[in-house]
Amino acid sequence: MIIVSSITHKYTPSQCADFVTENEFGGKGTLPLDTCVGIDKNDERLSESCNGQETCHYLLEKKIQKLGYDGTNCDFVSNIANINYVCIPNRMKKPYKSFDICDPDGPDTIIGLDSGFLHSPNYPNYYGNNRFCYMNVGIPEGKRLVIYLLTKSMESLGFFDKKPTDYLIINNEFEIFGTSNRPYILFNSTSKDKIQIKFKSDWITSVQLRSPKGFLIYFESMYMN
Repeated sequence: MIIVSSITHKYTPSQCADFVTENEFGGKGTLPLDTCVGIDKNDERLSESCNGQETCHYLLEKKIQKLGYDGTNCDFVSNIANINYVCIPNRMKKPYKSFDICDPDGPDTIIGLDSGFLHSPNYPNYYGNNRFCYMNVGIPEGKRLVIYLLTKSMESLGFFDKKPTDYLIINNEFEIFGTSNRPYILFNSTSKDKIQIKFKSDWITSVQLRSPKGFLIYFESMYMN
């Protein structure tokens, strides 16, 4: 399946290139007119159209960019777009290994694997109540770890306190909850030698969860560019 990581809108060679200075773009000096300098900007419509699909057709539109917006150095009309994407497995199957985050016989840290799946207990069936589990994913030296959240179907916010009831949490930094079929990049870093993924569910199921239930993650270690 396709996962779009970023889209860079660019200007045509006749626009703006003369204004690029050595200090503005990494000490490379003024760029030639046939070089397009872009700005990284997430395009939700593109992600919604393409993410999770095996093939994708998307109509790009001209975009008007203004001086200073997202780092642009002048006003220009974008006629070009560079789309960065990856293709990953769309389901758990050999030769990829898969891990239940609550498996008592599973590893504390997944090491020695360049790729694999991590999922909620009993996936694709209901994960159960009162679960609190974690598993680490090691990052090999010289590589970066990318984690893709392929699907999630978990309870969302509590009715009274408006706090997540069932959720994932990455390195104690942010919580992932609710329902989505649109896969996206959850983590992309080389900052640690391993990352920790926790899963928690509360004591009761108060909403109807769709199938598959729980979450499915695909992780991949790759050499840094």
